[in-house]
This record gives sequence, structure tokens and C-alpha cells, in this order.
Amino acid sequence: MMAQKRKRKKRSRAFYRIRATRQLFGSKAVKDVKDEDVEKEIAHDIEAHNSKRWEKNPGFAKALAVLGEEAPAPAAARPSIFTFMSSKVSIMENGGDVELEVKRVGNLDLDCEVAYATESITAEEGKHYGPVSGSLRFEPGQKSASIVVPIVDDDVYDEDKRFRVKLSLRQSGEIRGELALGHIKSVEVTIIDDENPGVLTFSQRSYTVWESELKVVLTVVRQGGTTGRMACKYETKDGTAIAGSDYIAVSGELVFENGEDSKTITIEIIDDDAAELDETFQVILSDPDNAGHAVFKADTDGFEDREVVTVTIKSDDDITNMTERILHVLNINEDKMRLASRNWREQFREALLVKGGDGEEDDPPSTGDYIAHFINLPWKLAFAICPPVDLLNGWACFFVSLGMIAVVTMIISDLASLFGCVCGLPDATTAITFVALGTSLPDTFASMVAAIQDPTADASIGNVTGSNSVNVFLGLGLPWFIASVYWTVNGVNDEWRGRFPDQTREGFVVEAGDLGFSVGVFVGC
Repeated sequence: MMAQKRKRKKRSRAFYRIRATRQLFGSKAVKDVKDEDVEKEIAHDIEAHNSKRWEKNPGFAKALAVLGEEAPAPAAARPSIFTFMSSKVSIMENGGDVELEVKRVGNLDLDCEVAYATESITAEEGKHYGPVSGSLRFEPGQKSASIVVPIVDDDVYDEDKRFRVKLSLRQSGEIRGELALGHIKSVEVTIIDDENPGVLTFSQRSYTVWESELKVVLTVVRQGGTTGRMACKYETKDGTAIAGSDYIAVSGELVFENGEDSKTITIEIIDDDAAELDETFQVILSDPDNAGHAVFKADTDGFEDREVVTVTIKSDDDITNMTERILHVLNINEDKMRLASRNWREQFREALLVKGGDGEEDDPPSTGDYIAHFINLPWKLAFAICPPVDLLNGWACFFVSLGMIAVVTMIISDLASLFGCVCGLPDATTAITFVALGTSLPDTFASMVAAIQDPTADASIGNVTGSNSVNVFLGLGLPWFIASVYWTVNGVNDEWRGRFPDQTREGFVVEAGDLGFSVGVFVGC
């Protein structure tokens, strides 16, 4: 048997690498063990372990039990050893009973018994399998016997369940010393569920509806199986179509009982008199409650985590006035313009209210909140000017934000220069300490929060690199670029020649300096 196992053994790449390396450097080669040698060694070991060796080394009996070999020692000196053939067994739920073989090696002349009993791991007695216990009787000369455990087949989808069958010795008297358990004293049985709950998906990859139809019906189908109960949540998400202006937002839960294969979601479409471009919104399925298993198709927009479908609303209204014609030509969404207007007004309202108007009843503002509000009120009103992201697809917010950052940067720069002048510090020292601290500390804390709250450090690293890019590329690169273009186009003047009399090349000049002191102060702070 050992020879057959060795013949079937496949060598790994590591074996051949070690063998080649040893041959290359003149080391002792790794030799293949011949099957005849293995058989001789086993026979020699078996013959060498007589009854006295059994008493001194009872573990040898267990080793022989694993190998499936029997020692030819005298029968009176050898115990009967009981062992399972495998430590793990799997069976389909609809496979009926599971039969576990118990093998006896060693002394086969005894008339003896070995006890067994089932033990739950994740499976429940009576619900997933029938509990059994008792004894297996081995008559003289009998080498094996079987334990039969019934498996319960139901129609409910469930995770794979496990239970264990254990052997034990419970005989007393002289015969107990002649019995032993082998290396595999228990076997773990896995019940593989054969019910398929199926996967959820929309019946179409996309839906199109005319505005005058007033509703759209989406069908969610259950493919690949309908066993057991399955549920998921659904909700709508704005695209170019706006909830409340183009359609009525919905959300809820779809529940599929055992055997059900489809459900529908009905969404109301708002028919107005304005001529608009085609608009879209999404319907998303998420949060399946199917014992943690993904129940959505992996090849759709949401992958295995969710299911996403896009609904397109086509306008069937005619263009009736010049305003609609201009909006149509410029590809401007009138509903988004109205939403942006409402959000813009809301920004100013929140800026005027303490804590943005939140917690007026449950958590009233404290004195400190009022003091901080009135100190920051000019800044709140100033930054409320920034347009909301709903306007012009966010481009207006982007450029206005950049402009406001530039204004704040100029104010901070002038204040830092005045502070350095009062304290007698050069501009370079002031910039690398106070200004840099003021811009770097918020980024440092933001990166720390991102690293703590996110499962990965992506947001933290992105925040650090993005901050440095803005500070270096925009803060230094952009002014230097503008200055270089200015001096190249306009040329030098007498003031330039007086400041740089030793320069042979005309243009924008940046004098080299020593940042050692400034960096030391910055690190110390």
C-alpha cells in the first residue's frame, strides 16, 4: 500500500530546484527512495516490534493503525485498535444516510465492542441529522464495521452544517487493556445543502418610459432557483432626473417567499408641460437577508453587492417658448437648475442659523456655540456664495471654490507677512512655520480620521498626496510659471538690473536659499 502511495506522489517544483542546486554545488544529491526499500523497511519495523516493544512504545500501534498495517507480534501481546478511515466526510443533504466505516487492526482474535456517539457542531440534532449512539460489536476475525447516521432532507435553503461522530472505550475488566483507539478517533461530517435560493436581477438591463405614461413598472426576477425565503431592499437614486420634479422617489423591501420567482416595483412619473431632454434615474437593489450570501448577478452593474438598473424618461412635450429652446440647445436640465436654486438658498439659511439649524429642540446650542457662530458668521456667509454641485454638473462649484481658496490664501499670506515683520522674522521662516503649520495640521488630522474610519488607508494617502500637490504645484509652481511668462514677455528693466547685477541671463530669478533653519523649526513645532 505504501508503495502504491509513493508511486502516485507528485514531485513539487521545490524538490527539483533543491535537487538541481545540490548537484550544481557538489552537495549530497536528493535520491528517490525505491519502493522495494520502503517495503523492506516497513517489514523490518513490523518484525522488530515484538510484544515487549508494544508495551514500551504503545504509540507504534497507533502509527500502524494510520498506515493500515498490522504488526505480526503475538496476538496475546497486541491490542485491538479502532480507527476511522478519514477524519472528514461530506454528504449532500438529499444523499440519505451517511455510512462511516470503523476499521480494526492489531489483535483480531478478541470478541469486543467500541462505543460511538454523535455530537453537534453547527448542525442541530433532529433538524439536520438523526442523533445516534451505541456500540459496534467486533467478532473474532472481523476487521471493520459501519456506523449509519440518518440525514434530514428539507426544502429550506441553509448554510452547510457540520456534526461529529466520536469513538470511545467503555468496557471494563481485563479486556479494556487489550483495546485502544487509533489516531482518527472522530470524524467530522459536513452536510452540503442542495437547495438553491437563486439570484435576483431585473428582467431588463434598462427601462425606457414616456413622460405621458405616468408610471413605469420594473420586474425583479429570481433566477436559478426559488427555494426558501429571500428578501432585499430597493431604492431610487437621482441621475439627470430629479425626484419630486420628474418622478416620485420610492424605497422599501421586496420579499420572495418559497417558490416565488418575481416581484414588481411601480414608480410614478411626473408629466409636466416643459420640453426637456431625456432624463435618467436609477433603481438599486441592496442588502439581501439571505444568511449573508450574495444573491445578485455578478455580471450586472452592481456586481454581487447590489443590482442597478437605469430608467430613462423621454419627454413628449413640444418646445413652446424661447427659454425652453435655449435650455434645450445648451443641454441644461431645468429641474436641476430649480434644485440648485433651492439648495443655494438653503446654504445661506444654514449659515445664518446656529449649528445650521440642527438640534434646536433636542440639543439646544450652548453659549460656546453662539460665540463661535457670531465669530465665524462672516466666513459662513462668504463661503455660502459657493454654488451647489447641482449647478452645471459641479463645474461652477469647482471653479468658485478654487477662487475662494485663492482669496483666503492671499489673506493668510499677508497676515503672516505682517506677523513676521512685527516679530522680526524673514518671510521664508514665516512661510515654512506658521503658514505651513496652518495648512498642514488640518490635513494631518483629516488623514488620521480617514485612516481610523476607513477599512483601508486609501483615503488617508490620497488626502496627504493631494494636499502636498496643491501646496507645491499650485502654491509654488503656478506663481513661478506666471512670473516666468511675465519676465519673458516683457523683458527686464532697470530695477531688475540693479537687483541682479551679476546675472548674465535675463528672466525670472529665484535665489537659492538655505531651508535648514526653517525645516528645523517646522519639525520642532
